Amino acid sequence: GDDGYAKMRLFMSYLMSVPGIPCVYYGDEIADVGGNDPDNRRMVRFDALDADEVDTRAHVAEWNRLRRSRMSLLYGQTTIEALPTGLLRIERQYLDETTTVYINPTPSPVAIDVMSEVVAGAVQGGELPAYGCVAIAGAS
Repeated sequence: GDDGYAKMRLFMSYLMSVPGIPCVYYGDEIADVGGNDPDNRRMVRFDALDADEVDTRAHVAEWNRLRRSRMSLLYGQTTIEALPTGLLRIERQYLDETTTVYINPTPSPVAIDVMSEVVAGAVQGGELPAYGCVAIAGAS
């Protein structure tokens, strides 16, 4: 699909992984666009979505569910690190729960070693896809 959709999915994963209250403006869940005032945002659409919009909405829903289900994403201490491979690593820790998120903002797949359960996103063949993200239960 279009890189704009992939980048919006990345941003939403980041937003659900960092401290603070995520602000998702209506239409963000399908990567809708707007122009200058008065076209800031068109009327929200719930159907007749194209494949990229459906994928983006499913991605946002998955990461929203993840945030609500992981105490470490709601209350955890946060470590953010830019790795030499180009990945962004976000680790959230609360009591005995750790969630580690890897975000790949590059246009190329990056090798990643997942040692724990994947709770959102996916790793394919030992690589995080271009513009991909994954959340892992535990430190990795």
